[in-house]
Amino acid sequence: MFNKTKTLALSALIAFSAIAAAPSAASAGDIKIDVHFGTGFGSGFGYGPGYGYGYKHCSPGKALYKAKSMGLKKAYVSKANWKGVTVKGKKFGQKKIVAFGSAPNCPVKYWQ
Repeated sequence: MFNKTKTLALSALIAFSAIAAAPSAASAGDIKIDVHFGTGFGSGFGYGPGYGYGYKHCSPGKALYKAKSMGLKKAYVSKANWKGVTVKGKKFGQKKIVAFGSAPNCPVKYWQ
């Protein structure tokens, strides 16, 4: 009789420890759903957390970084407006012009 009680207590202990560990393992891949009304989270123009940065456009700094990563040497921003950013520089000793659009990931509009 004592062996059955000991076995039952041990199996209950294992079962309760498995149940206690289950929520922590299941929370690793939780699905999160948020519903928001309005234009975003503050002044972020509908993108990002909205701390006033305005992630909606391609900044001259981002365009310059992308142009340098494309291989332009001595790159500089020659023009920046609401349509996009134009960067000039040299590649293989020749003058190059790269125009980026004003979308969030700075798409290349023109490469010469």
